Amino acid sequence: MVDLKKCSVRVLTVTDLEQVLRWRNSDRIRQCMYSDHLISWEEHKAWFDKLQYKDDRKSLLFAYDDKPTGLLSFTEIDTVHCTAFWGFYLGEPSSIKGLGLHMGILGMNYAFEKLKLRKICGEAIGFNQGSIQYHLRLGFKEEGRFINHIVKNDKYEDIVRFALFKEQWQEHRLTIIN
Repeated sequence: MVDLKKCSVRVLTVTDLEQVLRWRNSDRIRQCMYSDHLISWEEHKAWFDKLQYKDDRKSLLFAYDDKPTGLLSFTEIDTVHCTAFWGFYLGEPSSIKGLGLHMGILGMNYAFEKLKLRKICGEAIGFNQGSIQYHLRLGFKEEGRFINHIVKNDKYEDIVRFALFKEQWQEHRLTIIN
């Protein structure tokens, strides 16, 4: 069983980059991303460099028992409307059951408490039932579906759009933490 007290998130640093690139380039992660090409070190480093000076994005390393395990990212952070998009993945395929839920809990807490957001938006490719169920488990509601929106493996796929409001999260988190 996962102990929430052993879970942590922190801002991504340059020392994390090699690990994160290995995760991101794994077949398991790439197949569920919009952009599924192998990412070069130069492209990865440029992505990280942008994080350092852009205020509209934040990437966090998720760890369990101080071992890096996953990545959370918030993009399109809008400080006027207090909204953002989020993305996530558990990089370690052998992670213990329940760790993803705890990563989501810490991610939502960070977004609503530290980033002062009122709404978080998420998306999942229509075939990614795991991501769809994950959003729902965290309390997100489906807000829409973009039909045949992107091409994956020479086939058009839907994009499912989700949202979670701060007030919903404050109520819902009590049901999944206990």
